[in-house]
Amino acid sequence: ETGDRYVVCNANEDEPGTFKDRFLLEHAPHQVIEGALIAAVYTRANNIILYINPHLTESLAATREAIAQWQKHALFQRIETHLGKPLTIKVTESSGRYIGGEETAVISWLEGGFPFPRRKPPFPAESGVEGEPTLINNTETFANIPQILAKGAEWYKSLGLGDAAGTKLYSLSGDVLNPGLYELPMGTTLQSLIFDHGGGMLEGRTFKAVFTGGPSNTLLTVKDLDVPLDFVSVRERKSSLGTGAMIVISEGTSVVRKVSEYVEFFASNSCGQCPPCKGGTFQLSRLLNRVDPGIGTSDDLRA
Repeated sequence: ETGDRYVVCNANEDEPGTFKDRFLLEHAPHQVIEGALIAAVYTRANNIILYINPHLTESLAATREAIAQWQKHALFQRIETHLGKPLTIKVTESSGRYIGGEETAVISWLEGGFPFPRRKPPFPAESGVEGEPTLINNTETFANIPQILAKGAEWYKSLGLGDAAGTKLYSLSGDVLNPGLYELPMGTTLQSLIFDHGGGMLEGRTFKAVFTGGPSNTLLTVKDLDVPLDFVSVRERKSSLGTGAMIVISEGTSVVRKVSEYVEFFASNSCGQCPPCKGGTFQLSRLLNRVDPGIGTSDDLRA
């Protein structure tokens, strides 16, 4: 077998409120790299690329140092012998753009182009970097692989609550006493994340709503505090778990203002290929910037 194959760890992480990849690469780069190496052995890939947001300077430094240590290790040579060809492993800095995190945009950037997302199929596994088979996964996924391989799938599944499997990294931010990154059983309730682990709301504040999975999803409110934070349960509430980001807002904080800020983010980060997104998010941003300070009209709401 002579063709190239690629394994890509996607650590573009440019969405507001998400900071799990940054933490993993700063504090556990060897675990992430080990997961990527296992994936390379399994898929017989001879190229590993850690695609990292250039703004994550400490993650970049820690990952580069860890790669240098791996390349000198006897296990690395054993993997090359097993593959029957040289194995390259390197860091590539992403464009730092939000759209650069979409998997086909990753491929475009790695090939030297602008990070434009493109149509699927073909999927990366069929035709990815330079047209070769490519496995692209998130940093958190690769970090889980060594533990699952060592202790078994049943052990990992048993860590979840209810029907949920494994653990999840939740990026908790906003109006809570203890914002931070929490690894908890998949299926932990929103109530438990905010009030048990996050220490509850800032003094004098009461809970109003939360953006789940980053700002691109439906807001959950007080009536949803009982929701188990797993993919199925959150979807049943018409939202999405996404990256596991939870941005908490309190009474007294304008939801319209927050939404306006995030729509502005999406408008300025549109790749511009599709008119409904390029023009639509811009017009939505303009409309919300009229509604928020109270200078909007009923015509704006009809629009």
